[in-house]
Amino acid sequence: MAKPTYDSVTSLSDKLHRQYSAEYAGKPRHTRPLEPIERLIVKARALLAKAAKLKGPRGREIEKTVRDRLGLYTTERDAIASARYEDPSVSEMHSLSQSINRALASWRRHFSGYNRLIVDLALLDRLVADLAAAKPRLEALMEVRRSLELTGALNTVETQLVLIADERSEIVKARKNATPEQLSAALAARANRCFDQVRVHFTGHTRATCEPDRLHAVVAQLRAVVADMRAAPDAEVHAANVQAIEERLPGLTTEADAIAESVAETSPRDRANLLGAAANRIFELYTEHFAGQSRLTRNLVLLSDMCDRLGSIRDQMERLLPDDDTLTPNNLHIVETRLASYEQEWVEIAKAKASERPADTGDPLGGFLK
Repeated sequence: MAKPTYDSVTSLSDKLHRQYSAEYAGKPRHTRPLEPIERLIVKARALLAKAAKLKGPRGREIEKTVRDRLGLYTTERDAIASARYEDPSVSEMHSLSQSINRALASWRRHFSGYNRLIVDLALLDRLVADLAAAKPRLEALMEVRRSLELTGALNTVETQLVLIADERSEIVKARKNATPEQLSAALAARANRCFDQVRVHFTGHTRATCEPDRLHAVVAQLRAVVADMRAAPDAEVHAANVQAIEERLPGLTTEADAIAESVAETSPRDRANLLGAAANRIFELYTEHFAGQSRLTRNLVLLSDMCDRLGSIRDQMERLLPDDDTLTPNNLHIVETRLASYEQEWVEIAKAKASERPADTGDPLGGFLK
């Protein structure tokens, strides 16, 4: 074993402290996981033993720094435990906030400013269900303790539910009043958006990191598009598209079954590793295409696709928690943190693009930009 030196101990201490600063310093304690900081404490304790072997005044100075930082991490760990477990409503509020924010982020990315003839009504209904499910949970928390945070969250949910209900009515009205030409183009676009979901969530991905129910839902959407094409006044125009879609449906259904089989056969630990690797690929794409680059030149569609895929990975990790309490809790924390930052970056890019084109009716924020 290499003998500890002033530089090696200082370097390791600084590395641990950078990790602490990035993941814990200044963050709401009820949102922080305990497992990573527990590991940080173990490493800091081992480092303190090495620091104690250093000689002279400089050695004592380094030892004091390591000891003080260990004390900071331990105090923070205890405070996190208190925030998360002594007041369960705090943890519940964090979970609700995440669910609400994800629903609203999907609403922004997939509906605001988009052609009402081509948006996914099934997705819109799922977002409404998520928001509606959050409402009674928020009201129950309000019975326990009232706060500005809870009041604001409840008001947001109620307002957005009304707004989305109105928008759904407008979507149905737009489709009813559309011309045959508009409907014809929209039906093809709806089919293409379904195939976009296949590309984002399934093409090239390890089966054990995919969701079979999601692919079955895509198949159901495609069947609905085929039914609408056959019922259209100009059904003959869609004949080639109907044939092309129907030729792919058996393969997609078979693939969904193969994914379900792969998920069932893969051990929880192996799935945790595979999902972690899938998340890392999204992180690499973000670094390659977005980090440190001009927002005016960034691709909003690509970032939206990345958020969708990362959201799928996040949901699978959450479902894996009862079967894997080693890798998954820490990985889930990292994925949730990154996903929230990517969703916010989508908003910032949309704002930057809208500011350059103030008269653009295709504002990706759909009028949310104030």
